[in-house]
Amino acid sequence: MSSTPIIIWDVDDVLNCLMESWLNHWNQGNNSNIVLKDIKENPPHEILGTTKETYFTSLDEFRNSESGKYVLANSIVMNWFEGHGNKFNHAACAARPIETMPNQAWWIYYNYGQWIHTVHAAKTVRDLMDNHHPATKADFISWMNRDILFIDDSEENVNAVSEKGTDSVLYPQPWNGSNYSEEGFIEALNHKLGI
Repeated sequence: MSSTPIIIWDVDDVLNCLMESWLNHWNQGNNSNIVLKDIKENPPHEILGTTKETYFTSLDEFRNSESGKYVLANSIVMNWFEGHGNKFNHAACAARPIETMPNQAWWIYYNYGQWIHTVHAAKTVRDLMDNHHPATKADFISWMNRDILFIDDSEENVNAVSEKGTDSVLYPQPWNGSNYSEEGFIEALNHKLGI
């Protein structure tokens, strides 16, 4: 990259382990034993044998629960922040219903607050609130007039941001087509940042 970028991080399943934590909760309540590597699509309602509405309701209830408030941080990303986080400016950009953002904002500041000072909530398809904020992550990033490196586990988000000319990296998860392992992602990130 030509200059020091602002790194914009997706939160769920990049900075934290939301899907895995929620899946443990789902398994306990539904007498199932689905593991993270089985989640080959997101949303995973068909894999779970349920409706999309039931999945989102369960996920959002978990996000707003005490368990959701204390989801584990992604240790691989946390280790990167501990070694390199102070070299860059960071922001978090999440696409989740606004009513679930208080727990998430608290979680970000509690776990990553020494590095991340900005939290933005992009709209989701399910978010019916009409506000004047940019509608998508790509819109939000386009609004900023800075060099940015965007990191997300959603191929759709990464592609949309990349199409607007912003450098992006897809964080590896079973539901996306990333060619990296998590360790390979860190190597690619360091290479892009020149560290």
